[in-house]
Amino acid sequence: MIIHNWEISNIERLDSNDVITLIYWRCLSNKGEYLAKKVGELTLTGSPSDEGFIPFENITEEIVQGWVTSNVDKSFYENLNTEDINEIEALDTEPSISEGLPWEMVFEQES
Repeated sequence: MIIHNWEISNIERLDSNDVITLIYWRCLSNKGEYLAKKVGELTLTGSPSDEGFIPFENITEEIVQGWVTSNVDKSFYENLNTEDINEIEALDTEPSISEGLPWEMVFEQES
């Protein structure tokens, strides 16, 4: 089973009023030893006078993750990671193949 985790890697905000303007996110997916990652940015606009405005000091990771996952195509990025993991896993499970004829012999020249 592939597990997808959404994380916030950074936030940019205006110094003048602490309004968040940019969220850097990443979707990390794993299936055992197989890992995939997609990263992105979400641009926000707003004002402290907007209804429902949350002061920066009251923002939690869960709130920001909610903004990201409700504004990006979450399943798109998770599916991309799933495809990457499945491709890597398939390469690891392909049988190794050797070439050559069993009756060929290598002769060394005598000097």
